[in-house]
Amino acid sequence: MIAVLTDLRRTEYLAATIAGVDSSAPPSERRVIVVDGAKAPSAAIASGWEVVLSQKPAVARAGENRWSTWAAFEFAARAREDLVFLEDDVVGSPGAAARAVGLRVPDDCALIMLYAPWGDRWFPWRIWRYRADGFSYCQALKIPLRTLDELVSARCEMEALRGGGSDDCIRDIGARRDWMVGVHFPGLYQHVGARSLAAPHMTLENRVSEAWLGPQEDARLLTPPLGMPDPYR
Repeated sequence: MIAVLTDLRRTEYLAATIAGVDSSAPPSERRVIVVDGAKAPSAAIASGWEVVLSQKPAVARAGENRWSTWAAFEFAARAREDLVFLEDDVVGSPGAAARAVGLRVPDDCALIMLYAPWGDRWFPWRIWRYRADGFSYCQALKIPLRTLDELVSARCEMEALRGGGSDDCIRDIGARRDWMVGVHFPGLYQHVGARSLAAPHMTLENRVSEAWLGPQEDARLLTPPLGMPDPYR
């Protein structure tokens, strides 16, 4: 399943994100737009996409996106499918969606970040691991069903946290479970959003990834360097 998270306060990137998914995702892959709000976007939704509405509790702050993120997790878990989770302000390399759908999350990783916030284009080609207590950036993730089940069962922990960001919640829940997080190098997705809904005072220039594969190279054609085993298997 592929889920794109959007918010009615910022839909200017949504059409491009959806088009990028549709350009390479397998036709049989289920596609869902999860709306942080009580009504669907006014813009036309591409054919084949379902819309799931997720209204915040009355006590939630406007910038909190944990509720809609958990709605995406729960939807995929009920369907018993792995999840490619995208925020609506990312752009993928050609073939990124196909690569993400086919990517197997290693057994020692709870999830894989498909957006690489560190390093550069020449960073070693691999899945780099780090501890979940340092996790941030939910722009683009591949989450296996086993982790979705854990996140869904931890909903009470999510609701009890003071931080309203989805990355805050995953970091806290993952740290309690001693999770490892993988980062896909090169990154398959680039962050293009100019403003943060969770923290409107923030500037987002530092979220431009220098390790993105780029707009020209096809992610489906990634192969290990000569003589090296495929690190994704």
